[in-house]
Amino acid sequence: MIRNWAKIANVWQFIDLSVKKENLLTLSKPALPLPKDVNSAKILISNLTVAEIEELKVLQDKHKNQNHEYKKQQSSIKSLHTFVYKTVFQSYYTYLIKKDTLYNMLIALKQWIAPSNQAHELELISQYQKLKRAPHNQNLDNWLKQ
Repeated sequence: MIRNWAKIANVWQFIDLSVKKENLLTLSKPALPLPKDVNSAKILISNLTVAEIEELKVLQDKHKNQNHEYKKQQSSIKSLHTFVYKTVFQSYYTYLIKKDTLYNMLIALKQWIAPSNQAHELELISQYQKLKRAPHNQNLDNWLKQ
C-alpha cells in the first residue's frame, strides 16, 4: 500500500526499501538559476545580452515547475510519514523511536515485524499439512475452497 502510494506521488525512489541507504536518492530543493548558468563568464543579470536574459527567464520558469514538484513530493513524504504513525499499532512505536526518516521507519518495521522467510515457510507447511487431511466434520466443498 505504501509502495503504491509512493509511486503515485513520485517519491518511491526516495524510500525504496530494496535500495541500500547510501545508494538511495535524496529529495533536494532545485537550485535557483543564476546568470552564470546562462553564461559562465557573467555574474550579474545586467551583464547578460537580451537573448541570454530570455534564456534565464526560461530557466526560471523551469525552476518554478521543479520547485512546485519538489513541494508536492515533500508533502507526500510527510503524509506517508503520518500515515505510518497512524496505522502502526502503538506497541510497535518503540521501533520507531529516533527514526528520523520515512525510509528508516519502514526498514525498522520490516526488520522487527515482517515475518522471516523461515517463519513464512513454516506457516505454509502447516497450512499444507492441514489441507492434506481429508475433513471428517467439515463440508467437502468448504474444504476444497481452502
